[in-house]
Amino acid sequence: MVCAGINQPAYREFEQYLGRSRGLTVDEYLDPLIDIVGVAPDYIGPRLPRNEDIWGVRVEPVSYGAGSYDEIAVYPLAGAEDPGDLDSHAWPTTAMFDYSVLPERIAGVQADGYRCIIVANGNIF
Repeated sequence: MVCAGINQPAYREFEQYLGRSRGLTVDEYLDPLIDIVGVAPDYIGPRLPRNEDIWGVRVEPVSYGAGSYDEIAVYPLAGAEDPGDLDSHAWPTTAMFDYSVLPERIAGVQADGYRCIIVANGNIF
């Protein structure tokens, strides 16, 4: 999906509207308008616990009626009091990813024109 940030209930409604009125999907509609795409290497590290990312941040879904969003439930460094606590944290490493796939993925997203490429999941805080 393109980088639009549309929540799922709105996305579903928009998808239905575009399908009826223009014969398009949301991605087809937004593709010429949004020039940002995410590209990421494959994660090959140890299996992560459910709802936990490489930083140790754990999220839980919070309902807002028609949908939900993930809210941080566990901040892994919340109890850190001194630099030693940072030393003992299980930090992610570059060895947890297969970067060999990136040139092909970048070429794929650039094949139809120039795109701004972003990398996500860089936020432990």
